[in-house]
Amino acid sequence: MTEAAFIRVENLTKTYGFRKFHALNDVNLQISKGEVFGLIGPNGAGKTTLMGCLLGLLKPSFGTVLINDKSVHDMAVKEITGFLPERPHFDAWMIVENFLHYHHMLAKQPESTAKEDVAQALAEVGLAPEVGKRLVRKLSRGMLQRLGLAQLIVGKPEICFLDEPTSGMDPLGMALVRDLLLRWKKDGKTVIINSHHLDQVEKVCDRVAFIQGGKICSLEELRPAQQTRQVFVIHWGQPFPADEIINSIVQNNSIECELMPEQGRFFMSSRNQGTKLLHDLVMAGVSIEEAVYERKDLVELFRNESVRNRENPKDK
Repeated sequence: MTEAAFIRVENLTKTYGFRKFHALNDVNLQISKGEVFGLIGPNGAGKTTLMGCLLGLLKPSFGTVLINDKSVHDMAVKEITGFLPERPHFDAWMIVENFLHYHHMLAKQPESTAKEDVAQALAEVGLAPEVGKRLVRKLSRGMLQRLGLAQLIVGKPEICFLDEPTSGMDPLGMALVRDLLLRWKKDGKTVIINSHHLDQVEKVCDRVAFIQGGKICSLEELRPAQQTRQVFVIHWGQPFPADEIINSIVQNNSIECELMPEQGRFFMSSRNQGTKLLHDLVMAGVSIEEAVYERKDLVELFRNESVRNRENPKDK
């Protein structure tokens, strides 16, 4: 991380039961302003506890949490913070529009823009204008999750905490959340997201922390695919091509490869090279059955870290 830390966690520990159970154990973490940061790990790992401490909703047993060099309890921090819990509970008797107007006021947004801001928030989360006239208790589980996002949006926060934001949502809702996160990322918002949907995390986060047993076991930087080394796996159709043909094409494209009877693994710096490689192979008469990019994704990281920590419990 090259920029100065915007969120700084130092030696954070949270215990329960006369310090017999460590929900968090000496956690140290730095997050830059404008970074989209993911928390991943198995159930009970400490992710929600960490988020609670970052929000000031839980009191640490030991250690400090600072946001922009201020306490998480400082009103200057509260005023720029938005939060979507995993299972939001709202005042069921309120009308949706009135609920959002109320939180617009609590966030100290100008009254003159309230109507426009509420309408825009509903639109951004995919709720039709007529939904604004309904009672909150009439909304489905997925619609309540969208309302929680709208509540966050009307406050126009600089820091967004999202705890399982796609919980209860259908595929369209998941896509909407992903698009919102990408837009916030472009706008320079700082986002901390706790999610089990690893494919979504991988698409939007700059970095992720794998948490298990109350500790950060791994910090991973997620770079765009075009900036990392690509492994292109091509499965040959029959008849299998001669090694001489493949080696000649590889040499002309200045890439490395591993050849096997039924497939080849090609190592390249960008996907543009993959496009040209496929073209050259086809033009050389090579029959191609399948071509896919191989990558070490978060599912693999999740699996490997879980296994490592089970085999080495003393590391916790």
